[in-house]
Amino acid sequence: GDNRCPRDLDGLLLWFGILGLATLAVDCADGLPPGVSWVRIALKGTLLILSWVGAFWTFTLQGSAHELCGVYLTTVSAFLWTALVTLQLLSACFMFWEMSVIVEHEHSLHHMLGGDDDLDP
Repeated sequence: GDNRCPRDLDGLLLWFGILGLATLAVDCADGLPPGVSWVRIALKGTLLILSWVGAFWTFTLQGSAHELCGVYLTTVSAFLWTALVTLQLLSACFMFWEMSVIVEHEHSLHHMLGGDDDLDP
């Protein structure tokens, strides 16, 4: 780019892609047992944060900045960062829903096996 854009949207897209590829490489290199590596956690955390930064940067651009950044870059950024943030929120909802189902199954097993009633909420 020519660096006229007030937010470095193209640089953010580039770094997101580079870190995404690095995350894939680390995931493949860690082997079959799902060990927890600090590099894996750091890369995935950085990708999580970058998607929110990208969404914030894209949607806080003023009218004249859209022209400076270019229609293509702002449109692609808007769709990409919105999709990533939406997928993150849906994943979090799904995770919490699954946790509630597990707790419900645990309670039903507890009642079926005749355990103490002290654990009931």
